[in-house]
Amino acid sequence: MSDHHRRPHPFQSDADLIRHSDDPIIVWNISKGVETWSDGATQLYGYSEEEALHRSPAELLGTDYPVPWDEILSALRTTGSWEGELRKHGKDRREVVLWSRLRLLVDPDGTERVLEVSRDITSRKRIEDALRAAEARFRSLYEAQQTAHLVLATDFTIEAASPGYLRATMTREEDLVGRNIFDAFPENPDDPFATGARNLRRSLERVLESRRSDRIPVQKFDIRSPDGAFHLRWWVLLNIPVFAADGQVTNIINQVEDVTAEMEERQKAAEAQAREERFRTVVEAIPALAFETDAAGSYTYVNAPFSLLTGMPGSALLGDGWLQIVHPDDRGAAAAAWQEAVEQAHFYETAFRIRTGEESWRWFMARGNPLRDQAGAVEKWIGICNDIDGAKKLEELQQLMMGEISHRVKNSLALVASLLSLQARTAGDDLRAALQDAAARVQAVAIVHDQLWRQADAKAVDLAVFLPSLVLAVARTAPRHDTVVRIDPALVSAKMAVPIGLFVNELVTNAYKYAYAKGSEGEVRVIGTTIGEERYRLEVADQGRGLPEAFDLTRATTSLGMRVITSLAAQLNGELAAASADPGAQFVLEFPLTPRMAAGPG
Repeated sequence: MSDHHRRPHPFQSDADLIRHSDDPIIVWNISKGVETWSDGATQLYGYSEEEALHRSPAELLGTDYPVPWDEILSALRTTGSWEGELRKHGKDRREVVLWSRLRLLVDPDGTERVLEVSRDITSRKRIEDALRAAEARFRSLYEAQQTAHLVLATDFTIEAASPGYLRATMTREEDLVGRNIFDAFPENPDDPFATGARNLRRSLERVLESRRSDRIPVQKFDIRSPDGAFHLRWWVLLNIPVFAADGQVTNIINQVEDVTAEMEERQKAAEAQAREERFRTVVEAIPALAFETDAAGSYTYVNAPFSLLTGMPGSALLGDGWLQIVHPDDRGAAAAAWQEAVEQAHFYETAFRIRTGEESWRWFMARGNPLRDQAGAVEKWIGICNDIDGAKKLEELQQLMMGEISHRVKNSLALVASLLSLQARTAGDDLRAALQDAAARVQAVAIVHDQLWRQADAKAVDLAVFLPSLVLAVARTAPRHDTVVRIDPALVSAKMAVPIGLFVNELVTNAYKYAYAKGSEGEVRVIGTTIGEERYRLEVADQGRGLPEAFDLTRATTSLGMRVITSLAAQLNGELAAASADPGAQFVLEFPLTPRMAAGPG
């Protein structure tokens, strides 16, 4: 410890002087408590000297130190003094704030005493706290208000920016304050027609000249984001002068309101109106029947040809009034198809008859598309009805002719099969078997042809409809066998359906003939399974005697049936495999659903 801390302290000799001081002075022995208590301390804290003696001043006054006491004591023992702000509580528990200076002196015997001289700064602190609170309230009110504005000096230097302004312009206050507004917000260099900066400067200059507020109703002024890109913005601006006591303009409040969304909506509305006018001009000129509906599918507009053709006023066809001109036999299906399209929000296409006179009806193809807003919700529907009466009647005639042709082809094939069967009765054993097989294959072609004709769309055949019907027709020739068919849906071309049908027919017929002993019964399974989206697996299996030992498809050249199925598999670009099913035999063909088919024989 430094020597100057060990010299005898003057506290005792000056005790009377200290005791009668008007300043709050306390002398205390660190170990034994208060030794001297001034009149000023009594006046400030409310404790008499007798109440304070020998008590720890920290405990007596509830002293709140800015740092732990041990740190203060360490500083006293190191430097001999410490000063800072303390908070104490008087006898009436009223808090006082003091600026205190502590001094440590140590007797030769090591006794440590602290002299504390304080100055009451409670009033000053209250004023400071009130000022800070007022400033905080003002700041919170300033930040809470919703207007977006800058405070500008008369040379257009930015002095403050509201939170709303910072949000609207994607900026930070520290990046704006102290900068000229035109340096902080440059014009968009990519817009050669930009006038924002020029018009803003003129407005600010008018405020200084006229000493009155100046408003810019709508102004385009693009804003640069932190990444350097400019973004389209439209603003309403109000520049307001701020006056000093002498009447001079000291500042300008540059208040802005972002109206970009409103301007974009106005622009969209104008564009929509222009599109609507063009749409109406076009649809009134075309001969087709055009219509428009709301999001729920209720008609809101029909063009003039609609009324001219039907003889009905356009107003009578709005809502669901259009249904009254639809043929009674078609009305339910037309309404259901339209309702489904509206509910599912998908493309609408339906053919129905429309009344064009008292007893006259014509076929029309109605098509409609939903129009969506930016959020993807259906806004309205636009559609058109095209006259297909001539095409419909031609289609019906073609359908009738095709049905007649198909019926004749089927009968002709059945006649050929019957002739072959008759010939087989008088032939030898080997020739008889060959003729019977030939008759069966001709009959199979007839069955495949008939099933294809029965498909709703001859260009695309659904295997889940085609194969069960085919197998059921073949199964009628072998009623003692159980035939199980499970086919996954898959669309193939009519060109593919022919070899697929013949392939299944050949294997099913063979299973009926050879899988089981003559006169016995058994099961034949036909299973079709989709593999992903592009391939298909066909399985024909039985539970009979199984394949001959060492059976090999690649060497089964002596069997016409095996040559037929391998040839058909090749036409389908498929992979054919045969194996024992334990019991029985199993043939599996995997092929692509949309291949370029290999050229078949002939």
